[in-house]
Amino acid sequence: MHVDLSQNMSRVDFTYNFDHIILPRYDQVFSLTLSNRNKIDAVHLPIIKRFTNLTTLILIDIDTKNSLESLLLPLESLQIVKIPEISSQNLNLLNVLNITSLTVIICDINIFYYLNSTIKSLTVQRFSNKLDKKRQSAIVENNLTYLDITLEQRDWSDIEFILQHLIGRKLKHFLLKTNNFSTDFDLQTRFLSWLNDSCNIEVFIEAGIGDHEVSIAKFQNYYDIESRTFCIHSLPYPLNHLNMKWCKDDRLNYDRVKRIKLIIDKYYQNYKCNGKFPNVNQIEFSMHWSIWKTNIDQYSTLIDQLFFPFPLHNIQTLKLDEFKQSRSKRSYYSEQLLFEMLKRMPNLKNLTFFPSRNLDQMVNVLERQRINKIEEIEFPARQPTDVDLSPLRDLP
Repeated sequence: MHVDLSQNMSRVDFTYNFDHIILPRYDQVFSLTLSNRNKIDAVHLPIIKRFTNLTTLILIDIDTKNSLESLLLPLESLQIVKIPEISSQNLNLLNVLNITSLTVIICDINIFYYLNSTIKSLTVQRFSNKLDKKRQSAIVENNLTYLDITLEQRDWSDIEFILQHLIGRKLKHFLLKTNNFSTDFDLQTRFLSWLNDSCNIEVFIEAGIGDHEVSIAKFQNYYDIESRTFCIHSLPYPLNHLNMKWCKDDRLNYDRVKRIKLIIDKYYQNYKCNGKFPNVNQIEFSMHWSIWKTNIDQYSTLIDQLFFPFPLHNIQTLKLDEFKQSRSKRSYYSEQLLFEMLKRMPNLKNLTFFPSRNLDQMVNVLERQRINKIEEIEFPARQPTDVDLSPLRDLP
């Protein structure tokens, strides 16, 4: 049985589901995903030890720093672990675990000295501390073949050392992501050269660089004059999300992309998103206030242009964000235009509004909108107290 209790729910609902439905079937649970998000520390880690048949454990927004050893050691069948953090005090634990895949948000960069022979896959979103290069002789034999890392500027030389001396020749798949990159750093000769020729290399670099373009052979290279930023990525495009300003080649097929970010300024007539996006199901966009004032007879043409070439019938999540360059008094949505957008998204399930100053208008739209499948509505900004939210209770 695969159990996912990471969705937004009240602490009361979570406790009931866990105690009365999941826990009595603990020996049938092989995969467990838990989150404290919006539950005010409802997850109590010690009880997870009862799930002795677990092969996959995913913890989200849960503090594991002081309980990692007591949590993981009893789970002898565990193979896949995704946790928020591994501190330097917990690195020794990796020598004795029999897991094959580890994903962690933050961990000590010296983790590479502690990976045992069973760990084949490692994903890290952020490294802490500096690498102790004097420990090279103390490395544990490892069989790491998949590495997915996100680097900050301070990490480059340490990871280069790790690739050169510890793991580079064994890797079969290497995914590198960063928004900190120096043009003085030779990625090809100083970094990627330590990998085998057969290694599948995927790269995504997005950074500000000044007034000149940056180009790396064998990769897709883009430069945005207005923001003075550049983007370099391998082919096929390696991530599941994309900022629309890098969609410049209509020959590319962005099969992996599921989430797209659109920022539409007042010169939207010049906006064009190129490429093919068959699997996009999430859109996050902000739009200049003047576009929301488009005449009603132009709505259909406007929507066709803004959301081309995304399959709107596939969209399940829509997030409307505030246009950052707008003055607060002009940050609002058009009820009629939003309604037309929602009509194009019959499978929409999750809807988020920023800001909430026109929340009453948004509620009016939702009250009339009956053709989609909205299950969750979020208003992260402060909500006015004089807005009646009762119509939301009747949504299908």
